Amino acid sequence: MSLLRWVSRRRPLPRTLATHDLTIGVPVHRGLRWANVISENLANVPADATILISDCTREDACLRELRRRHRRDRRVRFTQGDVSLGWREHINQLILSSRSAVFSILPQDDSVAEGHYESLIDALNASPAAVLAFPRLVGEYPDGSQHDHRPIPFALGHEDVTEEALRLWY
Repeated sequence: MSLLRWVSRRRPLPRTLATHDLTIGVPVHRGLRWANVISENLANVPADATILISDCTREDACLRELRRRHRRDRRVRFTQGDVSLGWREHINQLILSSRSAVFSILPQDDSVAEGHYESLIDALNASPAAVLAFPRLVGEYPDGSQHDHRPIPFALGHEDVTEEALRLWY
């Protein structure tokens, strides 16, 4: 659920990013059981962002159900990729099909709160050299407990920003 500043020679970046500069990719795989979570997440996505929902495996009726639910939502575009694509290739396909300055992957089983993407865009605007922004992650477990995931594993601002982004991403 991090936010990647899309650096491209084909399109200059805007001076200040806004939610209309955002595309959110939702890769689906056997996602029918997560359709309610995906729909809840769409309610928390900024009104002027673009949402790409894609299913390459086509192993259940998730895409059909989401199309039915969100057919009037002008933010949402649905795609069916090549069934031979693996997860990485599927994500890359979503990133490359984005026409926005910033991109975020939203896994089908994750939840985002209202204001999530706005806070990430604010973080990128506060650090114009940054190419990646990510939130505090809190895991919620079936027993009701919560756990903060690891903090940033190293001090930022001491390496090339691209190298730092890659270290954080993986």
